[in-house]
Amino acid sequence: MISILVPTRNRVLKLKRMYESLHYSLSNINNVQLLLYIDNDDNQSIKFVENNKDRFTVTVDYIVGSRVSLGKACNTLFSKAKGDLIMAGADDIFFKTKNWDKLIIETYNKIKDQICLFSLNDLYQNPAKLATHPIISKKALDVMGYFLPEQIDCNYGDEWLTYIFKKIGRYNVCNHIVVEHLHWLNGKDSRDMTYIEGSANMKRHSVTAFNKLKPLRDESVNKLLKFIEKYEHTINGK
Repeated sequence: MISILVPTRNRVLKLKRMYESLHYSLSNINNVQLLLYIDNDDNQSIKFVENNKDRFTVTVDYIVGSRVSLGKACNTLFSKAKGDLIMAGADDIFFKTKNWDKLIIETYNKIKDQICLFSLNDLYQNPAKLATHPIISKKALDVMGYFLPEQIDCNYGDEWLTYIFKKIGRYNVCNHIVVEHLHWLNGKDSRDMTYIEGSANMKRHSVTAFNKLKPLRDESVNKLLKFIEKYEHTINGK
């Protein structure tokens, strides 16, 4: 199963669009769990989920809580994830590739030590350079001990995970799997208040946090490398 983590705020129409694209793209609706973090003052999103919870075909679990950073919201959702694979989702993405779930799961099943990241094609950033909405093995995240640092807010979560998995050589580029990022910066949507507030938080918090927390990134790299080395020694009988 793939658990998709989606913090959302005041974006009912985008959330609905994302969910519908997810529904129609899947080979098997049981392959995916959608996890939503909704702020407790976001009455429209709460109402949308409550009114549709009996109509959802894909499993939708949601948490209503106080407004927190992106990192903290993702970590909270990660603690409820049931999948062997975890996706950094968003409410402004659109799943375009049919049966993408089957393609990812089949590739993942070939990775013996289960340590991996898949960088998808968002039709905006180059997936070979940046994993904007990556799918990561739960095994790798369990070794790290977190999904994202709680100090990360808005951007730089993708930079964080890209850095770690490129360092360990487990960064898999998936140009053939398209999950389009309908972002205002590439002219595919309007700049709403969530974007505006997110950009401000990025400038105030995320850049500083990303730079200051480099020791944690490198510690995560070392933990994963040690796990891989130990696994290889075990299967080789050394």
